[in-house]
Amino acid sequence: MSTTFRDGRIVEQTVDNGDGTGTRTRYDEAGNATTVEQVTGLPVEPPADRNQRTIEDRLRAALDSNKAYLALDTPTAAQQRAQVARLTRQTTALIRHLLRDLTDASDT
Repeated sequence: MSTTFRDGRIVEQTVDNGDGTGTRTRYDEAGNATTVEQVTGLPVEPPADRNQRTIEDRLRAALDSNKAYLALDTPTAAQQRAQVARLTRQTTALIRHLLRDLTDASDT
């Protein structure tokens, strides 16, 4: 069984039945189950582990994109806008990683 907490509240729980199947339940802020899905191909990688790996991979790639941006002599306005968007995603990834808020990686 894998359980994910945020601010002391359960947000997700995955139960492995031991036969390659399981159940993933997500909870709202009041602790009520909001979705229950059947999963196969277990053992299931806990979403927090998957999200951590995704965030870390994106942070490694960010080093290269930042290096490339810094190598530009005179970035265009479009390149500057794109860099601000990248930096915002990178900052979000760093915050999530630091706080261990690994419930989502879509904004990183």
